[in-house]
Amino acid sequence: MIAGLFASVTALASGAVVLQEDLTPAQNGTLPPSLSASYDSGVDVVVVPLATMQPTPPADHTGGDGYVCRVGDIGTGGGGYNWIFLASPSPQADVKISGWVYVDWTTLDATPLERDYLILGRMQNTNPMVTGSTAGTRQAYFFGVTAYSSWTAISPNPTNFRPVLFKKVGTTHTLLQERASDVTTGWHFFELEMSGSSIVGKIDGTTVCSGTDTSYASGNAAWGYYDGNGAASAYPYAAAWDNTKYETLGASAASEWTLYE
Repeated sequence: MIAGLFASVTALASGAVVLQEDLTPAQNGTLPPSLSASYDSGVDVVVVPLATMQPTPPADHTGGDGYVCRVGDIGTGGGGYNWIFLASPSPQADVKISGWVYVDWTTLDATPLERDYLILGRMQNTNPMVTGSTAGTRQAYFFGVTAYSSWTAISPNPTNFRPVLFKKVGTTHTLLQERASDVTTGWHFFELEMSGSSIVGKIDGTTVCSGTDTSYASGNAAWGYYDGNGAASAYPYAAAWDNTKYETLGASAASEWTLYE
């Protein structure tokens, strides 16, 4: 399979592929043209050998080829939010957004600071870090795992290491669901599925969060990482994302949904 943005829309049972990046050795040192990034697109946020990642995963994920997209801000004063997203915006309504990511809870400051691994869905921005015509940055549904976080208007904040599903409207974050079990250090396959008002988050094929909401009917996609650990010194930490995929859901998808209770 040729990695990169499909030149023509590929029909699938679940709908159509809008973007799929498998990130190959041929892309080493570059950011594929189908993707853009905030921040440091093509500099820090590039395809790299897995062995050069910090922290370094001990092995690749199932089906991996040894190359990933490094999503992080490398160097003194780095950290904070970093994202990859579609270079050519493609707002969609009923979608699945997925990807492999290496989650690491072992490399933290002595007093741990926030670390998040996130997918954004139905994002009203074209760039997660740019307000544009919306009421703020990252106006979207969020799915992922978080630790030592401080989300505006979520009280109490999500439990460390737990899967969470929430939304941001304006400056307010609203929790839709938190799963009462930890996500451990290692490779995990994240999926965010949205059909109508139904929103489902899966990890490694298992539904872990779900909810219903009508704040956003359609929008863009992004894959991201947040880290405050080590930012005051030489900042080495980044997330390894791979096999990122953005696809529409077929007409039958809504009837097949079961919300997690």
